[in-house]
Amino acid sequence: MPTKHIDAAQWEQIEELTLELTKLTNQVVKESEVLKIIINRGLTNYTEIEVAMQLAYKPRYNVILYVRYSDNAWISTQMERPLVNDALEVISDNAQFMMCVYGKTNTGKSLFAENIANALPDREITVYDESHPPYSEQVKNAWRDYHSGKSAVLVVNAADQLAAMNILFPPDERKFTIEEPS
Repeated sequence: MPTKHIDAAQWEQIEELTLELTKLTNQVVKESEVLKIIINRGLTNYTEIEVAMQLAYKPRYNVILYVRYSDNAWISTQMERPLVNDALEVISDNAQFMMCVYGKTNTGKSLFAENIANALPDREITVYDESHPPYSEQVKNAWRDYHSGKSAVLVVNAADQLAAMNILFPPDERKFTIEEPS
């Protein structure tokens, strides 16, 4: 049998299922046999197109999210490669938010930002996209909206979180230091 990687969460499910089957059948059941049955069932229930669709889209952007619950209560969250529903779970019904979607060019970040705005049609959300210069004005406008009680989504071209934070908080304007963890 060729050796392939199975992530820990999936393997834990196989182990739990094997244990339950051992109890149910009153005989020793091998994990490899359970895995074969699961794989065979999966192979018969999916078409090539369904598998291709699942492989086609994988987010390659990240999100820094600031959610304000009151004047004194807000939360900052870093989300790696979220889907729209993942981000919506963090945003409560009436809280204002400032979302920075960052990644390299052609990673799906602009589409993600538009989908967030479209998913919350009852809220006033402005999307500021890097494709509409001037860049520094986009950042200032997004923060202005957030501080005035509106929500904003800012799309920026940044390779990592540090670069995105330097855009959100320009070094020449801030009174703190952002360092790469050691």
